[in-house]
Amino acid sequence: MSDLSNAPFLIDSTDPLVRITGLRHAEETGLLDRAIYNSLNVSATDEELDALGEVQPESAILLAFNPQNPSIAGRRAVLEKGVLTLKKGLIDLARELGITKPLIDTAVTAIGAGAGSAAAFTFVSKTIYGQPTGSGVHNAPSSWTWLRKYKKINREVFFTADVASNLIVQMMGADFVLYGPIENANHVFPVIAMGDIFAAESSELEFGVTPPDTHPYRKLK
Repeated sequence: MSDLSNAPFLIDSTDPLVRITGLRHAEETGLLDRAIYNSLNVSATDEELDALGEVQPESAILLAFNPQNPSIAGRRAVLEKGVLTLKKGLIDLARELGITKPLIDTAVTAIGAGAGSAAAFTFVSKTIYGQPTGSGVHNAPSSWTWLRKYKKINREVFFTADVASNLIVQMMGADFVLYGPIENANHVFPVIAMGDIFAAESSELEFGVTPPDTHPYRKLK
């Protein structure tokens, strides 16, 4: 696929061994500068950390998931102090591993189990750390028990909530959204473009920040 696009891509799996294999493959094929390791988190194994230290990818997602505390303070602890078996926060750990372009994922948890704090942490994270921040916020409506039941009656409502959820964190200042299956791109992209237009219009009118010609704000007609 690298001959079809020069876009960055995620090395992503629930299995650390698969992520490590993908990381080494990216290095061997000369694609490491476009790879984003997903993710460095509290479950990182010693083998995984050793591999990251050896390969040293420039970019990785730092997942601010705290299984003990879903509050904003709990998410900060993961990034700043470390929890569970980690003796230091993910930000310092990433720096030591040679990761120079971290992307902070606020780790959206289920609705009713900290999803609101995850969304609010978007703004807090950018303010405190000054690093690109985002999340897979669509996981929140997917975890909503009532909505999952209603999906059997009206699938369109579920899909609408799934796509629209991306606007929640975008309005909090998210730099990226992990929106789910690529098949949703045709629906998600216009929604995100609309959010970008709102932000750009405000920035231009209030602060004189002019968006570039390629920005959705320049494509209103």
